[in-house]
Amino acid sequence: MKRVLIVLLVMVVAISMVATFSLVGCKEKAAVTEEEMEEREAAEYVVEEEGEAAEEAEEETVEMKEDILIGWSFTSLISLFWQAQEDHVKAYSDQKGYDYIITASEDNASKQDSAVKDLIARNCDAIVVIPADQEAICGSIDAVNAAGIPCISMSRTPACLDKVAYDVGSDSYEFAEIIVDWLAGKADAEGIEINMLLLVGDLRDNNAVLRRDGVIDKAPEYDNINIVTEVPTEWNLDKALSGTTNSLQANPEINCIFVPSDYLLPSVIASLQAANMLKPADDPGHIILATIDGDPYGVSQIKAGYVDIDVAHDPWGWVEMATDAAVKLINGQTLSTKKEVQIPVVATQDNVDELGNKLWGNVYEVE
Repeated sequence: MKRVLIVLLVMVVAISMVATFSLVGCKEKAAVTEEEMEEREAAEYVVEEEGEAAEEAEEETVEMKEDILIGWSFTSLISLFWQAQEDHVKAYSDQKGYDYIITASEDNASKQDSAVKDLIARNCDAIVVIPADQEAICGSIDAVNAAGIPCISMSRTPACLDKVAYDVGSDSYEFAEIIVDWLAGKADAEGIEINMLLLVGDLRDNNAVLRRDGVIDKAPEYDNINIVTEVPTEWNLDKALSGTTNSLQANPEINCIFVPSDYLLPSVIASLQAANMLKPADDPGHIILATIDGDPYGVSQIKAGYVDIDVAHDPWGWVEMATDAAVKLINGQTLSTKKEVQIPVVATQDNVDELGNKLWGNVYEVE
């Protein structure tokens, strides 16, 4: 009976928190203003694959296409990360004078394929894809290439990287390694062992695979880190909630949760709260929370003392770089590189305020 009551309590709290989270996503969002866009500190990037030098091409006098239409195929717009990018597609395109069509496919590969083909039919000059499925998107990319339209991938690298003209994102494997290194240092400093619950995202998403693999490969390097159990979530809030709840009940030694995206964080917080295990970092009963994205919710939980480390992306920088690359390709220019990878921004309770606008979760607000 007690177990039933606990589960019911978890569900009530989770429904409340997830509903609030969903409503937040539906309210009018305060995207970065043009002034803030100009003032914000751009993320640093590294070139992963060198392409042909484009200096001569950039110096050539090129007749620029006047009316540019870029199609954007998002996997979904359900998370704050995607919403921030959607807002920035609009803001940056408006600033530059480009037209755009934005589609979202509910994380469904078939719907995304139809959406991409619709963008082709609507005569987009370039198409940017954020794949729902890294394998399935290759058929859609083939269709874009067959139509003679430049295709760019963003955020999630497709399995057929060779078929896109440009790719921008981050190294999810490195993000996970950074978290494991940080946890090992924390454990060493405090004289404790890390007993981790490893949550895993949707394995159709290469970022989810790389984040899981980064933890699994790196953790054995340290004697003070143990992976107690691994729980698949498929980027589903309910599965993250139930998986966290069941794991905490079955494994009371768990003192750390690796959350592969801030999108799942409300479910984890709800589970801990329902079990009376949500404690700030200075409480002896604190469960260490390590996550990825750096979104406003994740940042707020760092400031509240519940999240210990959040390795952040640069959603706006990706949009700008994908847009700029698309325009160059539309105008027949050569890109200086094919793939660029963001250098991580690591936010902790010690530096979250100091990071300022380097951390997008400090700037992007949801009203």
